[in-house]
Amino acid sequence: MSESRNFYIYVGSGVRDWLIDEFDQGKDLGYLKKQLKQRADLKVGIDQVAEAVVLSYVDAGESERAYQIASAFRDQMPSANMHNLVIKCLLSSWEYTQTGFLEESRRWAALYANEFERPELSCRNEKPRIGFVCDYGSTVFGENAIFPMCHVLGMSGLDVYYYNFERVAFNISGDSIRIRNVHTLSVNDLSRAIRDDRIDILIDLNGRLREHHRLGVFALRSAPVQINYFNLVGTMGMKNYDYIIADETQVPDRDFSFYTEKVLRLPCGANGAFAFKRDVDIPLPEARTPGRPFTFASFNAFFKINTVLLETWAEILRRVPDSIIVIKCQETARDRVIRKIARVFGRAGVDLNRVMIEGWSSLHHLRRQYGEVDLCLDTFPYSGGSTTLNALWQGVPVLSWCGEGWRARTSASMLHAAGMEALVMGSRQEYVEKAVSLAMGSDGTRLLRRDLADSINRNPYFSPDRVYQELADALRSVWQSSLNRQAAPDLSGQA
Repeated sequence: MSESRNFYIYVGSGVRDWLIDEFDQGKDLGYLKKQLKQRADLKVGIDQVAEAVVLSYVDAGESERAYQIASAFRDQMPSANMHNLVIKCLLSSWEYTQTGFLEESRRWAALYANEFERPELSCRNEKPRIGFVCDYGSTVFGENAIFPMCHVLGMSGLDVYYYNFERVAFNISGDSIRIRNVHTLSVNDLSRAIRDDRIDILIDLNGRLREHHRLGVFALRSAPVQINYFNLVGTMGMKNYDYIIADETQVPDRDFSFYTEKVLRLPCGANGAFAFKRDVDIPLPEARTPGRPFTFASFNAFFKINTVLLETWAEILRRVPDSIIVIKCQETARDRVIRKIARVFGRAGVDLNRVMIEGWSSLHHLRRQYGEVDLCLDTFPYSGGSTTLNALWQGVPVLSWCGEGWRARTSASMLHAAGMEALVMGSRQEYVEKAVSLAMGSDGTRLLRRDLADSINRNPYFSPDRVYQELADALRSVWQSSLNRQAAPDLSGQA
């Protein structure tokens, strides 16, 4: 299996809109390939053009269309990457079911994984040697989650290796983490390097969601124990992933049958933690002043924002006359996305002056902006993640609909950890009614904001030392079991 590397993530909004505008008009992939060479000096293959078309639809919030197109491409020109895109589209589509996701993941594994067992591999180090495979360590996720996690594991007596396959090469001084910059290595060469490093437990921080992945490294059984963690809580459908780390809200016991991995839980009840720094003060909750509109907001990625969701937000605004909504994300730089937002709200009779559309900004600016927000509206059926955490960190309540499967429960997990179960709804109608009730009430969200501010220090999602010490203990237990060649330990209560 070759690694996934597509030009899509390096091109701008104009190229993305142009791709699917042309495709909508019936232009074939061969034409698009030639035009990409002329317009952007890109020499790419037909398969890469097909993948870019699908991704352009996904990121424009058109997952149903993307799923249909990806499925057709998969049948016409089968490949591991296109089949993987079908699964990715499924996650943000209304077509998703847990059974369907499991079956499609297993089908992908049977066709493309070519999983290879290495019975000679065993844990043989004096202490656990942990390897992480990832391509986003240079982002805010690296600073706030990945490297704080690596640091705690190292301080807990584990040897930590980080295999960085993003284009940005880096090193970390003053820490025991061993950084391997492996962007240029093939799947086979990276697998060999990991085996040469004698890694005991290899952890995939990418999964299949990101445009770039290294699923092939795990298919080659590069370590005695292999784990899926952090970026994808859905099953990989592969035999060579032994564990997945997930909390009880995202993956309750009744859902274990939808996983080929053994589900590993941490005692704290969270699925990870962020070492956020208090760079922006939490504004004191105050009563609304006359003339200030109630402000709803969504800062989520647009691939999670579908037409039904936009119609739901429009209904809320229609029922709360003195309100506005801020929709802020990177993809609002695309004309196609702006047109879609305007079309849905306009059709619902909402004055477009009440819909604030904003583009990307720094994390610091984003956190300052939370001070102007009364209530964040979570996305569905694919809920938020880091955006929900940032809202809670800034003391802003998030309203969520907890639906089917882990994809619909991430925000619910974070809200439970914050003691905000009252903001976790069981249906779309409950979501609408709760939003309207909070906006029209005399206190608005003032009391919720006060309670959130008080709960931050108790929230495990903001306690990396505690959470990652529990992770270190769990990994050490897994390592000890493998070292002794015993059955994998049950750390979840899973039968």
